[in-house]
Amino acid sequence: MSRKFQLIIVIFFYSQLVLAFWPNVPAPPQSNEIELADEIYVNGVALRIRSFTSRLSTREVLSFYRNKWTDNFAESVSGPWQQISRIDGKYFITVQVQDNGYSGSQGRVSISESPDKKREVGKNIPMMDGTQILNEVISKDKLSISTVILLLNTYSAEDNLKFYEELYAQTGWKTVLNKNLQEKGISLIFRKESDEITITVNVIPEGTSILMNKVEKRNWFN
Repeated sequence: MSRKFQLIIVIFFYSQLVLAFWPNVPAPPQSNEIELADEIYVNGVALRIRSFTSRLSTREVLSFYRNKWTDNFAESVSGPWQQISRIDGKYFITVQVQDNGYSGSQGRVSISESPDKKREVGKNIPMMDGTQILNEVISKDKLSISTVILLLNTYSAEDNLKFYEELYAQTGWKTVLNKNLQEKGISLIFRKESDEITITVNVIPEGTSILMNKVEKRNWFN
């Protein structure tokens, strides 16, 4: 057996072991589920999110989880959602649900790790000195990794654009779009093979915002 194949096996079984420790939160009865991503990280905190549609009403879905979580839960309202939450070890579980306008309900189940387990944010994302990271969302599925990150600095829009254009040109990326979107800022798109980076630079009262969306083809090592 080759060393590369052995490494692939180790990575696969390690990933399965990690997933095995997440709490098993059942979907409500009479429902269909969709896993939104294999892995999601919001500002370094790992999440798992599933959406569902159910033939049960919102009241019946909430009753289902109350009966399962008799020892520990809290209820609240967030916008159109009614939600029920509980803590399970180092994980925080929330079920959000609302009527779907027909004869049932729709909702989502989210599980997040404790913030003390958070990963480094902004890793491998180039930015000018003094730039702040306002928000980062990383989602991974079987085919790709998407990183959406919002940055803020006090440099001019022109300086930010020059920084990214020169940086990506030097590292083998091709500029495929450079467009002024008027009040929405200036958008750049770079491509390298099947990977793509979209950057939108905009001047706001607080400084200059940089919204970056990086989509990478996934392999055994990311």
